[in-house]
Amino acid sequence: MNNLKYTIELDAKGKLIPELKIVKQQMDRVTDSVKSATGQFREMGSVFSRLSSVNLASATSNLKGMFEAVNGISNANLGIGFEQSMADLKAITGIVGSDFERLAVAARKAGKETGLGAQGAVEAYTLLASQINIDKIGIEGLMKL
Repeated sequence: MNNLKYTIELDAKGKLIPELKIVKQQMDRVTDSVKSATGQFREMGSVFSRLSSVNLASATSNLKGMFEAVNGISNANLGIGFEQSMADLKAITGIVGSDFERLAVAARKAGKETGLGAQGAVEAYTLLASQINIDKIGIEGLMKL
């Protein structure tokens, strides 16, 4: 028969209390992280709820009209505006390198297909990226949205 013997020693010199305080602080940090994550999930649910109530055809039509008006104001500044919009998108998403170039190509293509223009498409990507977690859906998910 195997016998196991456990010995628990409590430090009577006061060294146990500081260690317990450290454990409590770490548990408090975990609790705070869970509360923060819960709040973020609630916010994300709220965003999805608002997105589901948007009439996409109407919104697309409105966006198209808005960007056509902006496009007519100054064609000379479009290249500068596109580059600035891409820089803003890079800052929000952290996407760089070949993925960033793929996103620029996709924005130009989407802008042409939708009539929003390249800058309008980048601004749409930027708006979406600011409302979602890019790390979870990746560049492909952003381009599909």
